[in-house]
Amino acid sequence: MSSRIFALLATVLLCAGCQKSRPPSSPSATPQTSQAASPAASATVPADPAAVATLLGRPVHRSDCLSRSDGIGSPEVGIQRLILMALMDDFCRREVAALTQDEIDAFWQTLQSAAERSSGKKPPVGEFDEAKIQAQLDETREKLANKDAPWLERLQLEGQERSLTFALEHKTLAAHEAYNQLMPLRCQKALYEKYGGKVVGMQISIEPVGAYQKLIEDAETSGQLTFHDPTLEQSFRNRMNEYAQRTEVPPEFVDFSLPAWLQISLRRPAPTGTTPAGQPLGTATTTNQNNAATKPNDPDLTRRLEKPTELEALAQYVGDWTSDVTSKQAVWTPKEVKYRTSNHAEFVLTGRYLQHIEVNHIVGEPEKVTKAIWFQTFDAASSKYVTWFFQSTGIIAHLTGTWDAATQSFHYTDVEPPPDTTNKFSERSRDAATIDGSLVFSGNDGRKMFDMVWTRKRQAGVAGKPLAEQWSEIGTPIEPIPDEMKKLDLFIGQKDVEFIHRPSVLVPQGSTAKGTASGQWILDGRFLLGQTTLPNFQSMWVMGYDTNKKAFRYVLFGSNGRIEENIGQWNEAERVFDWKQVNGPPDLTRTSTTRRLDNGTVESHIIANTQDGKTHVDLTIKATRRK
Repeated sequence: MSSRIFALLATVLLCAGCQKSRPPSSPSATPQTSQAASPAASATVPADPAAVATLLGRPVHRSDCLSRSDGIGSPEVGIQRLILMALMDDFCRREVAALTQDEIDAFWQTLQSAAERSSGKKPPVGEFDEAKIQAQLDETREKLANKDAPWLERLQLEGQERSLTFALEHKTLAAHEAYNQLMPLRCQKALYEKYGGKVVGMQISIEPVGAYQKLIEDAETSGQLTFHDPTLEQSFRNRMNEYAQRTEVPPEFVDFSLPAWLQISLRRPAPTGTTPAGQPLGTATTTNQNNAATKPNDPDLTRRLEKPTELEALAQYVGDWTSDVTSKQAVWTPKEVKYRTSNHAEFVLTGRYLQHIEVNHIVGEPEKVTKAIWFQTFDAASSKYVTWFFQSTGIIAHLTGTWDAATQSFHYTDVEPPPDTTNKFSERSRDAATIDGSLVFSGNDGRKMFDMVWTRKRQAGVAGKPLAEQWSEIGTPIEPIPDEMKKLDLFIGQKDVEFIHRPSVLVPQGSTAKGTASGQWILDGRFLLGQTTLPNFQSMWVMGYDTNKKAFRYVLFGSNGRIEENIGQWNEAERVFDWKQVNGPPDLTRTSTTRRLDNGTVESHIIANTQDGKTHVDLTIKATRRK
């Protein structure tokens, strides 16, 4: 790969209605879901013809719904975020008291206890860097001085200003962290206590959606919120309806006292021996996922099927993060560049993999957006942590590494680094809410080819558009669609699947299993993300075309811990994909093909033979599009 490509890769391996208006003095925020456009809203004619809405007595223009710092470049996306943030901000200013010193101290003690519980030792306590915080505050106020800043951008900047001011008033890390983590929860709690209603789960946080609805209804009834643009109004209501459809949290489990990720951390068992403590979100034990009747006799396979306790070290990443990233001057990057990254991480496939979705943009240039999805796990066979990374630029990366419990650090290296270079990707947990990272590529001649550093900060759950939805919508689809990507169209859509195993060494009696599969374009059309569900097995898989290898690449992540990479070529004459497994068992000869039959069914055939001519596996997969 070229140095330019690796520089782009580094930027995301860290790890996410409105024209000009005057800045608001006191905004506020909440959502509405099921109600149609109110008569008052539809009948009102705005005093400002360019306004798409009136919010808290101020006109809202299309440009007000944009935010450079958050990478929001679409009013259809930003209108929801603006209304929610503005109404909530207004509510909190009126209804919520400031944090007391006792509350700050109690939170800090809880945070330190959670970190100690996770690592088995007392975490180091960093120094409060007053000069750094003051510099950040000065930079924030400089941005706020720009009268043309969009309302949504100003709301975010005003929140940063309050947080930094609070930290400087108290001059402690504890105050800074307590404000960032507890104030959003305090606002949600006050809103929930006032209005009640449905609370939904958001992977690693909870949100009082029913209370948001009531707040918005009150705002519309009182005239504090009026829509003038039917299209953006519908966009807002559609998103809020989707928001409210999430899984409800039973009232007895509603708790806004601490962030959900911290509550989970406190409930995990304390560490034993040298094994990092903590249990992946959504999993119960680190025991065999197959029942005794299906457990194989092969000890190596048995170890692979059992969920490794080493996965617990990845649990610290679960949740939502933002990162401030600096790409320093180096051979590949002559000029320093700053980035802002948003990341959401959660365990998938029965807790076997940590999935990250990420949105990254250059600070001050929101149109320059890259997105990524990546998967992390622990491979018992190699005793290594494994990361697979896919970016909207078309980049694919594969890294392996180790976890150092003593220093609370991960260290990775690229499996296929650029020629004549070495590389090191490291992340160290400073505390439960802060992770420091770096990525360095060095030439064999000693020159620093690339040098990037970042700090991840954990974000409390806030009202607004989940990162997953932004991740799906932000970005520019590739146009024109490359011919290679068009060939993957046969994997798109919802399908019924049938797995037919003919008698073989692996399955002596043969077997048949039925399930479902789906495939969708992701990362601006650069990759395809698929999922397959069978009675005793689930998988996620990513396909794309690697312009460096000039080949299709297909990586499958199985719920049994198996990761399988295949390299493929399209055979135009036969109208078939020919796949070759990467790093497969050396004692097997394997062929794999995928084709579309005349009736529209997509059929894949995998056959592997042993060196003595026996059939190790003979599998046909038939996928029929659902009607």
